[in-house]
Amino acid sequence: MTKYNAKLLILVMRDAECFYHNVKTDKKFSEKFFEALQKGVEVEIRTFSLIESQVVYKRNIQICDKISLGSILMQLILNLLAKLY
Repeated sequence: MTKYNAKLLILVMRDAECFYHNVKTDKKFSEKFFEALQKGVEVEIRTFSLIESQVVYKRNIQICDKISLGSILMQLILNLLAKLY
């Protein structure tokens, strides 16, 4: 059986120190983001700027420190509870 690896590439079009999803903006993305992390999907986050009419790569950034295994599991539990009630 062939095993595949997955990578999620997130492009951030503003200056940022780190990345953390915004549940209020896109709840579905937040749910899928946590599921991907839990399943071991590699995440790469890159920042870009628009200079004149050109998109310019700035740097790679990390996921904000808020994410740990405990918070991932807690978010999944909260999402499940929200769907039940």
